Amino acid sequence: MCSRLRVFLDREQEKTLFNLRTADVPQKVKDRAEVIRLSTNGWHVEKIAAHFNWTGTFFALIPIVPLWHQTISRID
Repeated sequence: MCSRLRVFLDREQEKTLFNLRTADVPQKVKDRAEVIRLSTNGWHVEKIAAHFNWTGTFFALIPIVPLWHQTISRID
């Protein structure tokens, strides 16, 4: 089994992701932002996948966390 990925956000990053919930962006973007927020709160990939009813394809979540982390690193 791979080690668990965990994301840590500062307040500004958390606020940005939270605000995406009501932004005029595709649902896919909103879902991905929520995935990152749930990961920040300690949820594991399997639990996040079940929450979104993505149980058949939860491995699709795995690239989202590191990709987000790389994107944030470039912004900071």
